[in-house]
Amino acid sequence: DGVTVARPEAEMNALRDVVAAAAGIDLERGDTLTIRSLPFGIVAPGSTAPEPEPSMLPSTGTITGVAGLLALALVFFAFVVRPILKAQPTDDRDDMIDGILTFDGTTTVPMIEGDPIQTLRQRAKEKPDAAASLLNAWLVDEEEKQRA
Repeated sequence: DGVTVARPEAEMNALRDVVAAAAGIDLERGDTLTIRSLPFGIVAPGSTAPEPEPSMLPSTGTITGVAGLLALALVFFAFVVRPILKAQPTDDRDDMIDGILTFDGTTTVPMIEGDPIQTLRQRAKEKPDAAASLLNAWLVDEEEKQRA
């Protein structure tokens, strides 16, 4: 084992002066400063450091607390954040059924085989928003034909 050696008095006085200057200690004001030389264990060369104290290791309560926080974060994400992200509004053109989006952002409505009203009713049952978008596209297409 190593040997503990006390610091010399001159070094202690120099440390006292440096610490007093850095901390703004004023003896006239009544401030006090105490510096002591304390023994520290020295690890002998080739030996290993001592095992940590049990109080320094993570306790079961700490691990349980972290696991609880992770579980709470997962529940928050699953039931709060995820539904908000899913509920983001979509562009009506994304739900367009049988519509072809052109390069200038307009929609070309293709011809529908059979009865268009029956097709619209069937699609309204499946996707009401998409059916409304399709009907809107038909109306806009009719208005453009009338203007031309």
